[in-house]
Amino acid sequence: MSVDVLDLQELETEELESLVDAVLAARDGIDVRIQQRGKRYRKAVGPFSPCADAEGLVGFVVDVQGSQRRPYQVSIGVHRRRRQRVVDAVCSCPFSDGEDDCKHTWAALDRLAGHLDRELSARRPSSAARPRRQPAGKRTRDWEGGLQHLDRFLSEAGLQPTPGSDAPEEPSVRVVWRVNTRGQRLQIDAYEQTRRKQGGYTPGRHLSWERLLRTEALWEQPDVLAVVLAFKHRTYELGMFWGLQRLDPSEILLELAGSPHVVWADQVKQPVTVIRGEVEARLAPREPDLLELALFFADRPLTHLPRRAGQGMVLVAEDRPTNSLTVGYLEPEVLELAQRFEASPPVFPPQAHPELFARLELLERAFRGCPRPPRASPRTPTPGCTSC
Repeated sequence: MSVDVLDLQELETEELESLVDAVLAARDGIDVRIQQRGKRYRKAVGPFSPCADAEGLVGFVVDVQGSQRRPYQVSIGVHRRRRQRVVDAVCSCPFSDGEDDCKHTWAALDRLAGHLDRELSARRPSSAARPRRQPAGKRTRDWEGGLQHLDRFLSEAGLQPTPGSDAPEEPSVRVVWRVNTRGQRLQIDAYEQTRRKQGGYTPGRHLSWERLLRTEALWEQPDVLAVVLAFKHRTYELGMFWGLQRLDPSEILLELAGSPHVVWADQVKQPVTVIRGEVEARLAPREPDLLELALFFADRPLTHLPRRAGQGMVLVAEDRPTNSLTVGYLEPEVLELAQRFEASPPVFPPQAHPELFARLELLERAFRGCPRPPRASPRTPTPGCTSC
């Protein structure tokens, strides 16, 4: 019997949600490198055969076609541990040897999660298709939903309400940003996590940028709204397809400054502090009575900067021991100034010190003038930053 025709009606909706969360947790708990290889085997997964006993569903068995003539068998177990469903999977391939995770187990878990999630989605519209008028007593308890709508409106207007109570309740769904700085390029991926009834959140499933832009319910999270607005501003300039392609990960990181939902890609439980940084001008003694002026960002000198005619750039500095990232926008004029200073570092004799000191304060104010790239929308055209 395949999972497509498996009668899941015996499972309550809450039990099915718990099962989906458990399958997703098992899938996302596999090493990232194995996940990448497993994506090629999604279509090689055969029909699922459910296994049950007197207490109900205990697992699935499925064949996955690998590199050998005979397919490998993946056994997916469903257990209850402390009133919570736990899923594990083993494969008959030599790499797994019945113990370790492999690409076949990831592909099987991914396909199973998709089937179960579609079954869960099919139930939700049926229950919501025939809305019934709630009693007045229950409608008065829906004030929390009304506050969420107001908060979303105020957030889009750039305003934050003053809370009238203690810490707000954790949202049922949140987006976590996984940052990977280990490769040749910075990479940022969004993951959608669901709050468990017993507390905490699921490991999450990968969230495509297209779905992030279309799911307005996720925009209630301030950092998500900031990233979505950055995408939309780029979309106004270049169109939807090019907007998705041309937004650099460093520009996304610029919008995540101060977000509490950023983690390392290789340490998903380790929060990362994203700090908005600024360019600083520093003086260093070179010879007696001589001062050299240099530009710094995050305590590092600005060197080896690319040449971009008339364009600014986003700077990112990583501090792994403190789990922090410093990000800042370098304006075209500042970029040109830093390149000039790098090519020929200015050294000032004593007679030039008074004029130099008089300009340092103005220089710092100029660096703080534009905290992010200037944007323009065809709906509400605004000029670029003029504070500098």
